[in-house]
Amino acid sequence: MSQIDDFSEDTVSRRRFLQFVGASIALSGIASCTKMPPEKIIPYIIAPENLIPGQPQYFATAYQLSGYSKGVLAESHEGRPTKLEGNPKHPTNQGKSDIFMQAELLQLYDPDRVKTVTHLGEISTWEEFTQTILVEKSKWDTNQGEGVRILTGHATSPTLLEDFRKFFKLYPKARIHEYEPINDRMVRTATKAVFGQELIPQYDLSRAKVVLSVDADFLGPGPGQEVYARDFTAARKSVRATHTTATPTTKKHDKESSFNRLYVIETSISTTGAYADHRWSVRPSQLLDTLLTLSNLIGMRSISKPNANPNPETSTWLQSIAEDLKAHSGSSLILAGPQSEAAIQALAFAINQHLGNLGKTLRFTRPFESTTNLTPKSQSHTLLELSEDMAIGKVTSLLILGGNPVYDAPATLRFKERLNLVPLIIRFGMYTDETAYHSHWVLPESHFLEAWGDGRSIDGTVTLQQPLISPLYATRSGIEVFSILNGDLGRTGADAVRNYWQSQFSDQRLQEGFLVTPPLPHVIPSFIRGWESTVTSPVHKTQSKSVQSPPKNILEAVFKPDPTIWDGRYSNNGWLQELPKPILQLTWDNAVVISPETAKILDLEDEDEVELKIENHLERAPILQVPGHANGTATLYLGYGRTRAGRVGSNHGYNAYALQDHRSPWFATALEIRKTGNKLELATTHMHSNMEGRDLVIHSELETFRKHPSTIVSNELKTTQPTILAEYPYNEEAWAMVIDLTACIGCNTCSIACQAENNIPFVGKDQVRRAREMHWIRIDRYFHGDKVNPKIYFQPVPCMHCENAPCEQVCPTEATNHSTEGLNQMIYNRCVGTRYCSNNCPYKVRRFNFLKYSNYNVTSKNNNILLMYNPDVTVRSRGVMEKCTYCIQRIQEVRIQSELKDRAIKDGEILTACQQACPTEAIIFGNQNDAKSQVAQLQALPHDYKLLNELGTKPRTTYLALIRNPNPKLEAGDIS
Repeated sequence: MSQIDDFSEDTVSRRRFLQFVGASIALSGIASCTKMPPEKIIPYIIAPENLIPGQPQYFATAYQLSGYSKGVLAESHEGRPTKLEGNPKHPTNQGKSDIFMQAELLQLYDPDRVKTVTHLGEISTWEEFTQTILVEKSKWDTNQGEGVRILTGHATSPTLLEDFRKFFKLYPKARIHEYEPINDRMVRTATKAVFGQELIPQYDLSRAKVVLSVDADFLGPGPGQEVYARDFTAARKSVRATHTTATPTTKKHDKESSFNRLYVIETSISTTGAYADHRWSVRPSQLLDTLLTLSNLIGMRSISKPNANPNPETSTWLQSIAEDLKAHSGSSLILAGPQSEAAIQALAFAINQHLGNLGKTLRFTRPFESTTNLTPKSQSHTLLELSEDMAIGKVTSLLILGGNPVYDAPATLRFKERLNLVPLIIRFGMYTDETAYHSHWVLPESHFLEAWGDGRSIDGTVTLQQPLISPLYATRSGIEVFSILNGDLGRTGADAVRNYWQSQFSDQRLQEGFLVTPPLPHVIPSFIRGWESTVTSPVHKTQSKSVQSPPKNILEAVFKPDPTIWDGRYSNNGWLQELPKPILQLTWDNAVVISPETAKILDLEDEDEVELKIENHLERAPILQVPGHANGTATLYLGYGRTRAGRVGSNHGYNAYALQDHRSPWFATALEIRKTGNKLELATTHMHSNMEGRDLVIHSELETFRKHPSTIVSNELKTTQPTILAEYPYNEEAWAMVIDLTACIGCNTCSIACQAENNIPFVGKDQVRRAREMHWIRIDRYFHGDKVNPKIYFQPVPCMHCENAPCEQVCPTEATNHSTEGLNQMIYNRCVGTRYCSNNCPYKVRRFNFLKYSNYNVTSKNNNILLMYNPDVTVRSRGVMEKCTYCIQRIQEVRIQSELKDRAIKDGEILTACQQACPTEAIIFGNQNDAKSQVAQLQALPHDYKLLNELGTKPRTTYLALIRNPNPKLEAGDIS
């Protein structure tokens, strides 16, 4: 047995392993050798209201991503949060969630959080900080706050913004600066240049028949993912409604004609690009020229001509897009990515206006309250202004409210160097991160599940945040910190939120989790004189004058937020570190992503280490080739290279922020790449990039499906294979699942929801490289076609719950068996770890506990990880097989409630964790014995099929074939 497998020895490998799995187990090697202390059971003297032991309670609250709130419905067991879902009554996400919402549970219980106030690295108290700040405030009183600065992320909390106003009324010479690493500053810059005022675009994808995305990953991670994904895929699910009674009031013609079409032009493959009907890769310097050419083809002759004429192939597909957009004037939409340069944003607005989309698929609202419009004198300033003021000694006191600018500020700002010149730095946050390390005072921040607060969603909806648990450590909220700064020492977070909203409205209900406020009024903006000059950007001009043939190792570069850890704030979250990135299937690292052709020119292979140089900034990183990436370009993902993230997140990957230029933060025209000769190991979860000729993802064009729906799936995948096993009569329920590949966007929300629901641990980079990842449902990604512009398919793969399960036939202890409801079950205490079942499973969906990934016997001071476990799901020990159970605990919970009410289980009443979280409702679960159930109706559709049906396993999980809607003119030439 190797050292890493032998947990009886305290080896170096074991210690390294514990660093990776620390947050999902107990993060304490010493404590793992101790016994559980005896527990005393003490009855309640006064039981909490509505608390029934063993029965979960649900509370509406909110979490924020980059300042925007999302409605949350949190499950609580005896006062401890155990699962987060979207709030079904919230008007934006409407019950759906994303990977970040699901993983916030691990953030709450992370043992690496700041637990107490510290001053100059020594433990202190809130009382000592209060005394210190009162002394400072006496100085501020004499100079009206001269030299006092607040640095905050994008803040939309009305209560906190009101506290800001109070603070600036006390200290009018103080200043506030806003910095969010992943921001929409380019959008605001564009609206100001085009319309003369800052506006927020609101996209209505539910009304768009033809959509063109220009480097806009609207289906990918971000504040609006659930809204955009739901609205856009709703029309695509019409192909399954056409043949069912799901929407009986809709005419068949209406259902079929509602299917939309998506074009994507981008540099690197995004989630949206993978989902597109047509996708083309272009270098970032070509995006503006491409959009200019399109605007001319549409008929906007007043716009400037592109610098370079497109080649004939590009002209062909741009002409087809132009014709399609014009044919759908008023029901089309052009989106530019929020990080695209302002010229692209402005041109996209203009094309939408020319096509008659304004006020229909594209609306504008004025910015709701934020730091940018507090008061004329105290409105938000930039991080650049703060950095420059620190350099010349104008900043005497700095309060950093969240964020991590020492790590994520662009390198050219020299923020860390200049921060050390500030006499007093107060850092308020959840971790002792890079910024906290350079601060004098570190104040521990409460998790959103521990504090009162509020915020606004992307559409302006006010979402209330209520705590579910008392703070696990000596933490406070930002509102409570400003109670100290504003001299209101006795005010709590609850008082602040209540008092603010009582002053705004006379009657509001917290139970719903949001406030029914008047919607933000839509603005019909007018283009100002001379706006056309905006579309010739400085970068555009520079690119046109650049050297025609730069050295082969000089590439253009684009910076993107990481798909799983975002801007780096989730670096210490093991669930998200180990969650495969949708396109790359990469875990625990970032890489320099280039096309295979570029790799060939540079003589590079996957995992080759290269030195990256932009001006005088250097980083070293591994190479990863991805088909479909634009040639001559590299994609650098932000969020890695952390040095003080915590035991889980530190020292993974490279820091792309160290290569950023604040003048052009999202792309660079001259990235120099030099091969070092070394290798850097990467951990990916998908060993294939194509389907090897197998019928795994069945796909078809819409027109073909409409004309010949029965020919989409081959007879071999429909025919029931003969078997020697006797048929079992299911007289009551027979549970089954259907996954609609047309609706699946590959976002991985189902994987992380399953992990949170079923106490699934993460295992670390080394174990992933050994193919020992533990996800019970994975998202397979396939490239199909040529490497220059392949088609990309996603396929969620849970346990198939086969009727003729190969795993059951080989288990010597009957640990895996079949239930009377058709479930493939695991009896953990029978499993002896032969792994015969895994070897016999053709779908490879069974996971084995090679090591003690989940240690439920560990306790240590200030470690609350055990509180996170779902009490309805067994925490598995080492040496047993794990797999999807169709969330049998949820089935049993609904069954008990139905029996108490003496009624049958209703269709749709049981929601598996993956189904409930899915933002596009691509997963459907139910009783296939009920002919009226949605599952039974979907299984009867002509494009329903069983994966690897030729093996005769008779899986209960089936798939609806992927239907896409390509432009017939483009498909005829097969240029994609």
